[in-house]
Amino acid sequence: MGRCQVNWKFWKKEDTQESVEFYIDSSEIPTSTLVRWALYDSCVPNPNKYAQALGFNPVSKEGEEMEIQESKVRLEKLEPYDEFIYTFANISGDILAETFSGVMKKIGVEITDEDLIEGREIMAELYSGVALSCIIPAFSIALHLGIIVNPGAFVTEASDE
Repeated sequence: MGRCQVNWKFWKKEDTQESVEFYIDSSEIPTSTLVRWALYDSCVPNPNKYAQALGFNPVSKEGEEMEIQESKVRLEKLEPYDEFIYTFANISGDILAETFSGVMKKIGVEITDEDLIEGREIMAELYSGVALSCIIPAFSIALHLGIIVNPGAFVTEASDE
């Protein structure tokens, strides 16, 4: 599991600017935390419903407000990667739709070219959504935990030269 690093500063006294820093380094994140983060970062409706279906306790109303705020912060860190993430989700959707179409042909399902094209577009959109539901929480959590570092490394535009 990735490293979770937290830096807190506490002031010794109100009349001094001297501070004491505390550093917490943990290499273990509970599965329940990862599941909760993934649910909120995926923006699924009613995350508690899914958490319970997966065998986890629901969060309280206050906890839910905190989870929504923390998810918003994690997702904002993804903004520089939006184009990259959506591109790969679309590529995945296209690959899975083509794979499914190939399987259908292989098992002998009769599909006209027109139906295949329309169905493939619908499948590609569906599979792209599935890919996003995996990619977005994976990236947001990895950034949050420091597994992915150097945000913004790919923000500069390519030169036409």
